[in-house]
Amino acid sequence: MHWFSPQPLNIYTVFTAFMPNITVAVSEDLKRRMDALDTVNWSGVAREAIEKHLADYTAFRELTKHSTMTEEDALRLGRIVNEGMAKRYREEIEELRAKGQWPAAYDKTRKSSGKRK
Repeated sequence: MHWFSPQPLNIYTVFTAFMPNITVAVSEDLKRRMDALDTVNWSGVAREAIEKHLADYTAFRELTKHSTMTEEDALRLGRIVNEGMAKRYREEIEELRAKGQWPAAYDKTRKSSGKRK
């Protein structure tokens, strides 16, 4: 009578999917920062970002496929919205100033940075 312990039989089937490669140019600073995170799969990060961008673009195209708005119309509408928002925020800021609730330090910061009030 032979005593033996059964050994597991390891059988592996390897499927290799060949995917096309792309090259992405990045600044030296960005590359240095990426290299500092050596556990990140940058190929996966890029793939996910591309997938998300394509999904967003596809949704946008689906949403606008029946639109007759031209680029000029969109720019004009954008300017109107921006002007309306700017007016609303200027009014809210003036209201806060009148109540003494607007921080004067914010105005000094904006002046020193060269931005308009």
